Amino acid sequence: MFIRGDKMFYSDNLKVKDLKVNGKGIFYYINNLKPFTFNEIVDVEMLDLGFEMLHGEKVLSPFVKRWVYDENNIKEDNIISLAKIILNMFGEKWEKIINIWENEINIDTYKLTTTEDITDEGTNTSTRTDTSESERKGVVSAFNSEDYSDDEKETTISDLHVTDQGNTSNIRQRQTEVKGNINNRLDDISKVKNLLQKNVINDIIYIDVVQLVGLSIY
Repeated sequence: MFIRGDKMFYSDNLKVKDLKVNGKGIFYYINNLKPFTFNEIVDVEMLDLGFEMLHGEKVLSPFVKRWVYDENNIKEDNIISLAKIILNMFGEKWEKIINIWENEINIDTYKLTTTEDITDEGTNTSTRTDTSESERKGVVSAFNSEDYSDDEKETTISDLHVTDQGNTSNIRQRQTEVKGNINNRLDDISKVKNLLQKNVINDIIYIDVVQLVGLSIY
């Protein structure tokens, strides 16, 4: 990049290390679209830094320069589009490789699974009492009196007692998994990180991206 008068021009020697917006490189935008599953081991800033250290001096390909630069400036929307292209081309391949790596390299040297059967038993008792009372009277009057008197009286009282009783039984299963490491965990994490960096990131992911965005010369 050089300045002539009040205008800024870009030379034909733009390099891979120039492929960034506000200090954020291409892997920042790739990760934003589809986060890498190994971010807890190698974060995205280290991905971009490592990519720049290994391949930053390579010249950008004419295709990428035409794609990401607009009016002599790199546009964030364009670099996002480039990240989408990279994912469309290599995303499925990377995912399969990372899955294989994660399955084969495990820093937990043992895993203990305990299965426990739990039985809950009990008895339920419910009692209900219904009481009702009814009364019926028969009245008559004497032939020489207007007043009525009880001729007969009938009273009925009933009690209903209902008791419900039942047993309950519930069987459930609980599994507990314990993972651990009989070695020095920090050493194992360091070894796993080195294997990831060398065998997956450096040798596969970085190479795929730089072969697309850069020329094969320095």
